[in-house]
Amino acid sequence: MEPTAPETSPRLLRQLRREIFDICTDSSHAHFAEVQTELQAGGVSAWHLIRLPSVAALCGPRFPYSVLFSALRDGTIADFDQSTHTVRLTPLEARLSSFVQSSFEDEPFAAHAGLQALFANRRPEEFWPSELLFTLADVQELLPRAFTVDDDVFATVARAFSTSEIVAVSDDGRLLRRRSDTERLKLHTESYFSAESVAKDKWVQDTLRRAANDKGGYIKLSDVATWGRVRRLSSFLKPWEIRKNREWKDSELRAVLEESDVVELHPDGRSIRWRGSVVSPVSTPPPPRLNWSASSLPPPPVLTPVDAIVRDVERAFGDANYVFDRRLQSLEASDSVGYVKISEAAQLGSLDDAGQAEVVEKLRTSTVVEVGPELSVRRRSPLPAHIVRPFLGVESSDLTVMSYNVLADKMATLKDQYVYCSQEYLYWDNRRVQLEREIVFYHADIICLQEVQSTRLGGDDPKNHAHWFATTFARHRYGSVFRQRIRKQQDPDFGNMILWDKTKLDKVAHVDFEFRQVLLKRCLELAQQPKQEPEARRQLATITKLIDAEPFCQNAQIVHLRLLSSGRDVFVANAHLHIGKDDEKFLQVLQVQTLVQQLAEFISKEAAEGRCHASLTPATIFCGDLNATPKSEAYELLSAGRLASGTPTTPASMRLPYDSFGHNFEFGCTYRALAGVELVTNWTPPFVDTLDYVWFSRRGLRPSGVLGVPDLSALNALPGIPDAVRPSDHFSLLCHFSFES
Repeated sequence: MEPTAPETSPRLLRQLRREIFDICTDSSHAHFAEVQTELQAGGVSAWHLIRLPSVAALCGPRFPYSVLFSALRDGTIADFDQSTHTVRLTPLEARLSSFVQSSFEDEPFAAHAGLQALFANRRPEEFWPSELLFTLADVQELLPRAFTVDDDVFATVARAFSTSEIVAVSDDGRLLRRRSDTERLKLHTESYFSAESVAKDKWVQDTLRRAANDKGGYIKLSDVATWGRVRRLSSFLKPWEIRKNREWKDSELRAVLEESDVVELHPDGRSIRWRGSVVSPVSTPPPPRLNWSASSLPPPPVLTPVDAIVRDVERAFGDANYVFDRRLQSLEASDSVGYVKISEAAQLGSLDDAGQAEVVEKLRTSTVVEVGPELSVRRRSPLPAHIVRPFLGVESSDLTVMSYNVLADKMATLKDQYVYCSQEYLYWDNRRVQLEREIVFYHADIICLQEVQSTRLGGDDPKNHAHWFATTFARHRYGSVFRQRIRKQQDPDFGNMILWDKTKLDKVAHVDFEFRQVLLKRCLELAQQPKQEPEARRQLATITKLIDAEPFCQNAQIVHLRLLSSGRDVFVANAHLHIGKDDEKFLQVLQVQTLVQQLAEFISKEAAEGRCHASLTPATIFCGDLNATPKSEAYELLSAGRLASGTPTTPASMRLPYDSFGHNFEFGCTYRALAGVELVTNWTPPFVDTLDYVWFSRRGLRPSGVLGVPDLSALNALPGIPDAVRPSDHFSLLCHFSFES
């Protein structure tokens, strides 16, 4: 049964925020005392919170961590630290400042019934008691149950709003008012000309220099209104409104800016200039990137020989390495009680007896291993259920195939893409180590990879990971072919790669193609047909425009391999299909139809040219990330060989490049054939579903076993992948096949 995404309605998230806030602040709450020690130490563990009955009831049984993160990610009541998975309460000062910033801007202020009631009978420039702020329902959600307004609270209000560009506050914090548009313009404008901004901001320096050279130093207010921090103000500050207003010299705006010590207003009231002089630019280093580059990581600590050995032993037996270390697993299995010599996990070198004794003493306190007799250790606990992947069926030695979307580095480092994930799990140098461990551990005969990053420069460019895959797995005796997708403005980008074990298989031929080129050629052929109705030409032009768009840039590979032992031919296709919007899913069907046609033509060509074994039925395999679920039309076309509706569903009347959709490969989906259902392959809550597949031709192949996914109930408690063990947001697929006679 496929898991579904959790309910994350705004009402549920508000309830969950309130419950967590009460747990941390309300002394009458049943779990208040339970979390105080953690709070005082720096933060409450997210895992602890989701196990509390009241929180678990709101989070639900599926993806509780993801729901908790969704509730707290805005930081209104608590900060969620993804690297340590801890929750810390946001100070009252920050909570109030966040509320004002989000509620006192023009549009939210006009729509806020509580604020409108407070201001109903007051002039805009009139101060009002700040304690009225705490009567608003939105603010009460940010306050503990037992909350009283006292002098300390007023002092907090004064600190929270002292630097606000939206609200003015009295020195004692007891009075508030909303700033006028002209005041805000003054503050926003002056912020660009502060000493720090002029000294460090090259854009500000260049703007002032151009103004000094061309306009006597003056800058039009209509230009100022287009600057980022100013542009957020109300409509009367928009450039076209400023240009239409002919009464600037008599307006309040002139009076406000005339009082400025930072800028000088022109007599006509339409432009300003800075009162200072432009300084020479100060070179400042660019801000450091988040922990995704080696240069931004802290230097490794200097360890003693003993500490280095302890570290190496714990790494070897840690989940990330142990799960893919066949040698250690076999050594443990060969011992009656599962102990392994320390020297098998780390180099003891010239360590003397005293040093070895010190290693043993330090390992006695390890949470990873326990010490046995004669300098031996073993894991303290079996691998967790969320890591163990069961094998379904029977292992076969005829042919093993892996399909794996390895998550391109450019996708892993997208802002806000994997916010639930610790940054160290996204860092390429960490992920590539784990990718090599996993792929080598399963050692499939054929490996189809998607999202392999590459660059136009190629070669050993650090961002050209296709080169790393090819050279790394060449050491493991794999041959490879790679094809990058083509996007004009994207570098680096990614593509697909097929690898094969050269000790078992020989490459006979291969072809790759871009879906766009094949489909555009087909559209051109249709456009050149005589006697076409104008409507048909218009429909064809519409689909041609979609196909020729920049995002439609995917490609596919087909490789003809031959088993060295039997001479049997194996045709392998690999593709990563267009993701598209919901109304563009028919483009995936076009890609599937294109692929099966190209595959059929390639097989026929190889047979016609005498490169196929005459008496043995060739095996056909198609691997890939379809970006399509089992309920999609792309899946239906592959599994059924046709579409029940005849043609794919399109958002409007279109003339598609193909008159019919279907194929004769008799494809079966390996996981459905053995497990009865498609297993989840993408685990990025709340999205959890099947996107990756291994298809096989029923003529010539029979699936015997597949690598399953970890226990779903154990996975539900995790934030998602990548993580310490799994280096991608997709699970790898591994299938064993036997040949039909």
